[in-house]
Amino acid sequence: MKLDSLEWHEEVARLFENSGSPALPALLTRAREKIAPFDGMIITTYRNREKPAHLYDNYDPERRKICVNAYLDGAYLLDPFYHACAQGAASGFHRLQDLAPDNFRNSEYYRSYYARTGESEEAGYFVQFPGALTVVVSMARRRDHPVFTKRTLGRFRAIEPVVSAIVRQHWRDLVDTLERGETWQAGPVSIGNQLEMAYRSFGRSVLTDRECEIARLVVHGHSSKSIARCLKVSPGTVKIHRKHIYKKLHISSQAELFSLFLSTLSRATEMGAGRSRRAR
Repeated sequence: MKLDSLEWHEEVARLFENSGSPALPALLTRAREKIAPFDGMIITTYRNREKPAHLYDNYDPERRKICVNAYLDGAYLLDPFYHACAQGAASGFHRLQDLAPDNFRNSEYYRSYYARTGESEEAGYFVQFPGALTVVVSMARRRDHPVFTKRTLGRFRAIEPVVSAIVRQHWRDLVDTLERGETWQAGPVSIGNQLEMAYRSFGRSVLTDRECEIARLVVHGHSSKSIARCLKVSPGTVKIHRKHIYKKLHISSQAELFSLFLSTLSRATEMGAGRSRRAR
């Protein structure tokens, strides 16, 4: 569909006519598919380093277990979109590969979680709201489909003002809703806080602050060279730190480091769920 066509303008008009309607997210999905086909769409809210809130997706139940449920259960802590929002990424259209660490596709996180989604590419619109809140409207293509072409990405970027405007209008009361606790319920927030604390304190009982920082970057998918650039040290220094980390944690590989990290998150989730049950 051409962006200057009557058909596209009718799609845009339909979006604004349905602002505030439960039908809007599905209509937004359809409008974007007129630009180029994709295999999945999810709308998520991020605020600081709190647990994300899910607003919409068009996945079937089986894919939702991985792409939504597993993500909210803790996988989000290593997600490039989550960290980009927490670090104040600008509004606009962003590709996952532009935000991800250099070794992301070789990381255990990618192998253990992202690869299970069956997706090969993801891109999304970051829409800023007051109160450090970002709504991300993302879309993905599966591995058995071609990646987005340069021309397609250009078309997606061209409609960013429309997507941002309709998202802000449709969810204009979102900040107030969140403040009333109607989307982020007490239980999930408690668990989210537990997960964030576990993420921040991972390895702290035996590792130095710098070693903890490097361990987190390794789990995220940064190479030694990338870590060196982030911390402004030499790659050789990073390799020495990694050797000390593995020795102190009694492990010998990145896979074992990731396994320990997952165990830490699992314990945090159990503690948060237990506290939520007692609170009720």
